[in-house]
Amino acid sequence: MSMFNHVFYTYVNLFTFINLLILFSILFFRKNNSISTILLAFIMIDPGLNFINNTLINSGLMHKIPEVLFLFQGTAMFYGSLIYYFTLSMLGEKLSIKSILKNPLNYFILFILLLDYIFILISIFL
Repeated sequence: MSMFNHVFYTYVNLFTFINLLILFSILFFRKNNSISTILLAFIMIDPGLNFINNTLINSGLMHKIPEVLFLFQGTAMFYGSLIYYFTLSMLGEKLSIKSILKNPLNYFILFILLLDYIFILISIFL
């Protein structure tokens, strides 16, 4: 791959992340926000975090800070749950924190994410 392709893909990934961050900000920080809009905002930013990994890989900086791979790839596990709860909220189901915490899959995802953060801390401090 030529140097032009690496630079081009780096800028495309960075541009895409910035656009998704702006969209997340518009959706999340509105007044009188519904739960559906908040979930849609998180659906937009979740894949956007993976574009940071792509930018680091294409720019050659991933070997300097490999911990971010676990950080941002770990959040990708929330995408399915976010889509599920967004669909439920659009179908008129009343969602609350209590109803979300009843699902044992969410505890598993949080456990895996916690393990990711523990591995990051171990790799930083050792």
